[in-house]
Amino acid sequence: MRDRGKTFRPGVLAASAVAALLLAGHIHGHLGDYTAERGLPAVARIGGICAALGAMVFLILETTLRALESLFPDG
Repeated sequence: MRDRGKTFRPGVLAASAVAALLLAGHIHGHLGDYTAERGLPAVARIGGICAALGAMVFLILETTLRALESLFPDG
């Protein structure tokens, strides 16, 4: 069995980055000039929110895949 403590799947990282970018696009598309009206602090908040979503997606996917690997080691 390989050491899973320090490795991760590139696909999971890509999926989390895509989720963060989709949220950023959604915020930009639906709030219009919100970031221009509020300035740099609003951009930083939106960036933080998107990064947090990406981290959550990463943790959920990685944990789910590791749990499935432990349940079905041959698959």
